[in-house]
Amino acid sequence: MLRGEAVDSLDRLSTLWMLRRDSARDLSRASENHRAIQFVVGGMSRVPEAMQASLPFEIEFDRHVAAIRGGRSGVEVVCHDGAKYRAKHVICTTPPPLTRMIAFDPGLPALHAEAVAFTPFGQGTSVMIPVRERFWEIDGRPGGSWTDNNRLGRVMQLATPEGDYLWAYISGRANMAYRSMDDEGVKASVLAELVRTRPAAEGRLGEAKVVNWSRAPFARGTFARAEPGQVSRFGGVLATPANRRIHFAGEHVSLRASGIEGALESGERAAHDVLTAL
Repeated sequence: MLRGEAVDSLDRLSTLWMLRRDSARDLSRASENHRAIQFVVGGMSRVPEAMQASLPFEIEFDRHVAAIRGGRSGVEVVCHDGAKYRAKHVICTTPPPLTRMIAFDPGLPALHAEAVAFTPFGQGTSVMIPVRERFWEIDGRPGGSWTDNNRLGRVMQLATPEGDYLWAYISGRANMAYRSMDDEGVKASVLAELVRTRPAAEGRLGEAKVVNWSRAPFARGTFARAEPGQVSRFGGVLATPANRRIHFAGEHVSLRASGIEGALESGERAAHDVLTAL
């Protein structure tokens, strides 16, 4: 089933990758407390925010990396604003579309370079809509829906401590129309289609918030996947250091999980590799 996948065509989707994804989901659901794994009050961003708050130093933001230069004694990271940082090792966590824009000197080993260049990244748009009144209790239909409406996609009903929400998530082929659209255009389109298909929702929804991952300058997509042949070609190559001192992490490097869980997994592995090398 293509709908719901971050891919425009099924012939660009690896079966092995899908089996890996389903295996990770099964492991999560096997936990007696799996809902605590899947949901974080206030959103998943609360996890890295709490990790940041626990650090004994400040993290520097708004640094756009232009180049990473490796040598025998260490690594130098050069930013577009001229700032430079030197260390014995560096862990690169940028998603593939951004990693392709970084100049590596010396160049990455052949398979590392190929994995960076050709790892596909999904496209998706999220629209979070607060619910003022439960319209589904009026029209007698479920709050969420799966639809073949290319302007609406999947709509999930979420009950949170802050109240009820609808989460419209449009990915893959259905997302094409939104990839170059501004947030106001996305919001207007999704809300119009929601009210058209669910008339009882009119006047019962709050102000929507949009996250268009295709337009996010430091993401340029949602999450990594694999096309046919890529798992066997370079499935785990980015999990190994490049040029001895350059390491990679991020959900696209994870071998077992996806999303933020995969990012955490790969981060632990990269940190272990650095500590072992020091």
